[in-house]
Amino acid sequence: MNGKTEWFTARQKPVRPGRYECVVEILHTDFTALFYWHPYKGWPLKIKRWRGLTVEEFMKRGGM
Repeated sequence: MNGKTEWFTARQKPVRPGRYECVVEILHTDFTALFYWHPYKGWPLKIKRWRGLTVEEFMKRGGM
């Protein structure tokens, strides 16, 4: 799946802070955009679903 995880619902929270690909609904239309997740702040908008990078892809890109 090109280094990305499966889609998760908004109820499932990411494990670590960072940017995630998210689907948000604006005016009855779904848009895909990158949003930053932080465990203390949450999501900046109401999202429908999200996905991130797999562990392998994260490490390949220099993740810590």
